[in-house]
Amino acid sequence: LSSVSSRHPYTLALKAYAMALAGRPEAADVLTELESIANVTSNSMYWELPESRTRAAAVEVAGYAILAMMTLNPETYEPKARKVVKWITTQRNGQGGFYSTQDTVVAMQALTLFESHRYQGPLNVVASVSAEGLQHSFTVNDDNKLLQQLKTLPTLPTQVNLTMTGEGCAVLQGVLRYNIPNPEPSDAFDLTVNTNTVPDRLCVTKHITACASYRLPDGASNMVVIEVDLISGYIPDKVDLKELIKQDKNIKRYEVDGSKINFYINELTERDTCVNFKVTRTVDVEDVKPGTVGGVRLLQSLV
Repeated sequence: LSSVSSRHPYTLALKAYAMALAGRPEAADVLTELESIANVTSNSMYWELPESRTRAAAVEVAGYAILAMMTLNPETYEPKARKVVKWITTQRNGQGGFYSTQDTVVAMQALTLFESHRYQGPLNVVASVSAEGLQHSFTVNDDNKLLQQLKTLPTLPTQVNLTMTGEGCAVLQGVLRYNIPNPEPSDAFDLTVNTNTVPDRLCVTKHITACASYRLPDGASNMVVIEVDLISGYIPDKVDLKELIKQDKNIKRYEVDGSKINFYINELTERDTCVNFKVTRTVDVEDVKPGTVGGVRLLQSLV
């Protein structure tokens, strides 16, 4: 770790946390370097990644920074860690998670560690909310502090007024959901599909190869789903699907839902990532419709 000289925020945050866990005093120097490239306001601290691909990575950096600070010296770093905590809580989605599974795990661990050092007293907070057609009070105490409480605003637009009383710390979040028109097809990916019939006695088995690559100038995507919708009457070879996961670590997992197979790809680059598998016709279906293959980029997936 000592020989790693990168000034990338993710590398520095991870390095600082690893050194803090190992009890290495050099962790303080790494944190100082990390702080020097932070975006700091009067009540927040966060890091923007050079490639700016997703906010999930920025949440991870913030989470590791909190973990490093609170592991190394909670009393010294509490004011700075609090600023990072304030920023990270603004990134939560409506379900209490963040942008992906990985950044949610890191962020939750960081928030838990921060809270365990920061506040040891009783929790009894009442948040009174008023808006057009709504008068409601949320009570947060030691008995229900792990439960998410929800209330729907009956009228929009409206002005929301909040009053909080009591002891302890609680987070109130507003979530606005709305519909937008379907986006135009993206040219972010190249997708090619090839099929051939496997020679056997009944000619009921086909081999499918679907390859995808990334075309945009940032060089790599975040997680992508390759969706393969089979022709009616065909089922995939489960052995082939399992072998795919073993052979290519970039293919995170797959899901089979009837005739549809979803392959979750960690990232796509300019080099092709391919899924190869066999399908077998188990039922003869007349007037079948064509199968389809598509790609979906998970920019800010909810957890």
